[in-house]
Amino acid sequence: NLSRGDDGEVDKDTLHRLRLAAGYLCHRHHVLSKQRAVVLVDKFHPGRARDVSDGGTGKSIFFKCLGALMNRTEVNGKKFEKGRNDLFPFGNVKLTTELVHIDDVTSKFDFERFFNHITGDFEIRKLGRVDVIPAKSAPKMAIASNHPIQGEGNSFSRRQYIIEVSNH
Repeated sequence: NLSRGDDGEVDKDTLHRLRLAAGYLCHRHHVLSKQRAVVLVDKFHPGRARDVSDGGTGKSIFFKCLGALMNRTEVNGKKFEKGRNDLFPFGNVKLTTELVHIDDVTSKFDFERFFNHITGDFEIRKLGRVDVIPAKSAPKMAIASNHPIQGEGNSFSRRQYIIEVSNH
């Protein structure tokens, strides 16, 4: 259902992108120059305000299903708003985590905060210590949002694999 177009028919391009995303997230091979966060976002419909979105399209279910195949840790996306400073946002991520699912990010999501986590070592701050997962074995990142991720330029675009999903 995530790949259906406005007419109810399967959009082959979206289905292909979802398959690529699932394969990328599940494999443990890292090409450091090509690391991306997979971003599932609600499809924009003409005539609808950009700041309005109902959600409930199945974005989070897609990532939760991958959790049956791998070690997935879910993080509340509302922790990553610009101006909000949570000292331990990845506190529940373990050294064995393979997929970090940041769920339900808001329109004020601070994606730039993740640049190093996506393309470099994955730092996990906990009370009294800092664990670091080397980039070659760092968890992949998956983001579910009802709103487009803000930011422009090469630094943003090369770190995202965006898939617009339909409401079903």
